[in-house]
Amino acid sequence: MKKLLTLCLLTIFGLNTLVFASADRFIVEISSNPLMLNEAADLTIKAVDKNGDVSKSFVGDALLEIKGLDEGSYTLPNGGIVNFTASDQGIKKFFKGIIFKKTANATIMAEDILDENLVGKLDVEIKDPMNAWTLKKIIITSPVEGGTESNSNVNILWSSKELPNSPLQILIDGSLNASSSTNAQWEFSLYANNLSKGNHTLVIQINNADWSILAKSDELNFTVSDLADEMYKSIQIDPGTTAAEGEKITITVNTSPAVTTAELTLLGNSYFMEKIKSWVFEKKLKFNAANEDIQIDAKLTADGNTKSYPNIEHLKITSGTSTNIESVDADTSGIKITSIKSVFDPTTKKYMISRTVEGAPARYLVLLSSDKGTIKENPQLIQTTTEKNILVTPPSNTTYYLQVMGADENSNPVGIASTIVTLTAPGEYPANTDTCKVSAIFLTNAMIAGKNYLTWTKQSGVERYVVYQSSTPWSDLSQMTKIGETVDNKFEFAYDSTATEPVYRYYSIQGVCNDGKLTDVANSTKVQVGPWNIALYISMIIWFSYMSYLLIKKQEA
Repeated sequence: MKKLLTLCLLTIFGLNTLVFASADRFIVEISSNPLMLNEAADLTIKAVDKNGDVSKSFVGDALLEIKGLDEGSYTLPNGGIVNFTASDQGIKKFFKGIIFKKTANATIMAEDILDENLVGKLDVEIKDPMNAWTLKKIIITSPVEGGTESNSNVNILWSSKELPNSPLQILIDGSLNASSSTNAQWEFSLYANNLSKGNHTLVIQINNADWSILAKSDELNFTVSDLADEMYKSIQIDPGTTAAEGEKITITVNTSPAVTTAELTLLGNSYFMEKIKSWVFEKKLKFNAANEDIQIDAKLTADGNTKSYPNIEHLKITSGTSTNIESVDADTSGIKITSIKSVFDPTTKKYMISRTVEGAPARYLVLLSSDKGTIKENPQLIQTTTEKNILVTPPSNTTYYLQVMGADENSNPVGIASTIVTLTAPGEYPANTDTCKVSAIFLTNAMIAGKNYLTWTKQSGVERYVVYQSSTPWSDLSQMTKIGETVDNKFEFAYDSTATEPVYRYYSIQGVCNDGKLTDVANSTKVQVGPWNIALYISMIIWFSYMSYLLIKKQEA
């Protein structure tokens, strides 16, 4: 009786031509099992023969039913009617076609309307993603459990063999510290920033487009040490801690790799050291007067933290001459900028200024002006720095003049200034063939092979495209949700064929250039993702047929 009524309804509305099935069973598949609560999954129904091969000639209709859940706890595609046509070749796939709204162990049933022996079923488990035990596991490889980090910006390394191109969050002490997204590979790296000294907890979690948690790490405990205590390692003096008047002395300080500047203090004078390697600083000095005890103090800076190390070594200068009195890099008698040179860097579009100095000023003044005659009295740009190399950007495409002077801790000029060099900013910067050629990417939507896609013109120099979505129009990506990445110039989006009114989403695309730069973002594009048309009217008829079938089935039961 139930088959007869369903058959009559389908025949009345002309939704299918009656063809006897040329298959032995259905195979039911979903894209994820177990499936997370409220997560849309792809649903595939295959008609196969007794050998398990797809019956490409199969034409007919099947009814979908969920065993173990009431009707309000799930949504099915096309009202639960699966219509196989000749063009389907025995396989019917519904993109994001099934959603479960309740946790359970259930069974998806597909049954042919003409042959009750032509069936297929799949047992599925629906889990709550908020329960940690149901989540996919993230393995943190750095930092290690109970370990100590000597940098306030901690590099977090982890691996997860699932969920590529998904939003992720770094939680430090239970609060969001950093966020990004996974890439197409299985190993990832991100920095947790500005951590204080002391003990911390770390959790990493990966989310879906709706920010429901899909994967989560165990809580990991680690410590950030006092960064300054880690900076200083050791000091060496060549030829030794005792030297004669006028003898050249080389002082070497070994530090942690994080140290960026090192400064020595002797007899009230400060000397900035030259960085030889990532952890080695060096300074050459000579003393023209005997002294029984010269205390050496150091000041080291790393990650914006500076700490003084008093009394790390002592020097003794004896009277008399020495054979080791050749020229040295610094002299305590005075400060003089003996020469400077400039080299234009087309990558940064800046001039790099290097200099040769006598003495050891606490810092340097960089003077820039379009008027060579008044550069000291009225400079248009003043930069103060302790760095050996100075990067300078001329304000416009005209000729500018630059001069460097030594200065004390308060930036007051001391000693003899350098000569004046001429800088001319190039009017045309060399083109970089690897960078993007566009400022923004504009979207259209299209149907390709029966699927819905966002499409755009492929852009030169773009390595990959990042797709963002929102329910309201935005051009600010921080107000949108990242839903995926692609190297192609198209992206399949979910289309709700069961919508009862027009449904729209807004999409934006940002390109990632080969050189790592990002393209600008155009205003978001409005795309209809759910219809209200004749197809919906037909869907309503199918739904009525399905409800009638269920009613008869319950009465027979």
